[in-house]
Amino acid sequence: MKRIGNWIAAWICVVLIVSVGAGASARSYWAYYDCAAGISTVIVVANASEFALTDAFMLRVYDSGGSLIHESSHGLAEYESKALFLNGLLDETGDSTWGLAQIESELLLQVGVWIGTGEDWLFVENYGDLLGGVGDLSIETYWYGLNYANTNNRRTTVAILNPNDRITLGDLYLYDASGVLQYTRKLQIPPHRPVYIDLEDVFPVGDDVWGLVDVSTSRAVLLVCSYFDAEGYFIDVDVIDQPYFVEFAEQE
Repeated sequence: MKRIGNWIAAWICVVLIVSVGAGASARSYWAYYDCAAGISTVIVVANASEFALTDAFMLRVYDSGGSLIHESSHGLAEYESKALFLNGLLDETGDSTWGLAQIESELLLQVGVWIGTGEDWLFVENYGDLLGGVGDLSIETYWYGLNYANTNNRRTTVAILNPNDRITLGDLYLYDASGVLQYTRKLQIPPHRPVYIDLEDVFPVGDDVWGLVDVSTSRAVLLVCSYFDAEGYFIDVDVIDQPYFVEFAEQE
């Protein structure tokens, strides 16, 4: 199952906030976007403070190959909201114009992401400071999980998005409904670039082939599952931006 209709079955956007370093004042808000053929993405940035800046935030957009394709600075008045229509900001769009967008700011922001096709908006998500300072902790492993189906009636694709500036390592495990391990994969996720897995391509379809996707990573990521019916039509999407469990590094 490929990107059906050039991803007309759009994936929902999410935002992940990643600490940029202990003591740093800037915050990085990460979002999934899609501006492939027939798809539109709008990112709404709202100033949740009484401070106004002419260079309130920097927008950076990366394509599916991890290349930076757009960078621009934007101002915000106190409590002002600004809508960024990515399709209009980008010089060109095509099948590779999907992936990660970064909003970096010293202000306290709220970010909303809208995805649509044609005149219809399909999804809206709103996020603020999701990690809540976890970046200052000595986390060794992040664990993410969600449900998948690879049956006669349902199909699933998985993408893992790396918002970090370095390669993120990890492991992916898929268990069926009985808890039997069906598939494993070592992960090397490049910076700003997704790793994409179509489950139909990696193991056979079966009535009982549904259950848990379990992913461990060395850094915080976004885990995205898109669900389709047997004919390849889009059903739904789930984006996990918070780990269900973390392992802390041992202190010497």
